[in-house]
Amino acid sequence: MTNRLCHVEIDDHGLPTPTPEIEQERAVAIFDLLEDNSFGLVADAAPAGPYRLALAIRERRLVFDIATEAGDRAGEFHLSLGPFRQVVKDYWQICEAYFDAVKKLPPSQIEAIDMARRGIHNEGARLLQERLKGKAEIDTDTARRLFTLICVLHFGGLSVAGDKRRQPQSVLFCCDHNAVRSPMAEGLMKKLHGHDIYVQSAGVRNDLEIDGFAIAVCEELGVELSRHRSRSFDEMQEWGDDLEGFDLIVALSPASQRMAQELARHAHIEVEYWPIMDPTGLGETRDAKLASYRQSRDQIMARLKDRFG
Repeated sequence: MTNRLCHVEIDDHGLPTPTPEIEQERAVAIFDLLEDNSFGLVADAAPAGPYRLALAIRERRLVFDIATEAGDRAGEFHLSLGPFRQVVKDYWQICEAYFDAVKKLPPSQIEAIDMARRGIHNEGARLLQERLKGKAEIDTDTARRLFTLICVLHFGGLSVAGDKRRQPQSVLFCCDHNAVRSPMAEGLMKKLHGHDIYVQSAGVRNDLEIDGFAIAVCEELGVELSRHRSRSFDEMQEWGDDLEGFDLIVALSPASQRMAQELARHAHIEVEYWPIMDPTGLGETRDAKLASYRQSRDQIMARLKDRFG
């Protein structure tokens, strides 16, 4: 049979060590997948299988890297993580309940939780089949096992119920003009976690250039903002960013919070509000103005360290 997977691996480079329960989920999914699966490439010029599949998350997208059994390149698909976010979150939450139930609840209650888990699992499998339409054909059992591996990648092996403030893989900061607070937050976050988390910023409007005082106070901490170019939410897609690709939006002003909540409502993106002081217009002298901007910068830095470590 050529329409099948003969090797499956997940690229978990940079992810935390998974819990024993999640490691077991991954091992069972890979074993069952290789025992019995159906996977065929749709493109007319696609080479015949069997195929080797490597799953990874790169730049906030789910990557299917496919090669022939001999190792020749067969295809690569990039899927947005946005549509999977809510069902993956729901799946791990019910998994947490199931893992706990196995330890202390009677069989009847365990079975009820497991039925709910299977229902969410089926929903994730159907979604994966839809997202792969026109790229690859997979049956339901194959989709279920691949969805389990996507869950492991998406949450980096962390317990959802046990860690409500898990580390996101991508963060968007926003404020009114993307000229002071959100660029400072973007720059400081990149300094702290730029190697592990994709970070960007945007504004409700794009009508101001980056503020010189923001540049100056961030330079004091070794953060370069002079090349920042302000942009609005509407301009994000023009710059190559899909809002659905972000795990978390951090709003630094009331207006940006309202817009972020409206935009994220149907995308299942978490929105947090940090009430950071707007330093523009404060202070009569240059030194007084710099002091105000430093205060806002330090508020942001304290929030970043508290939220992300």
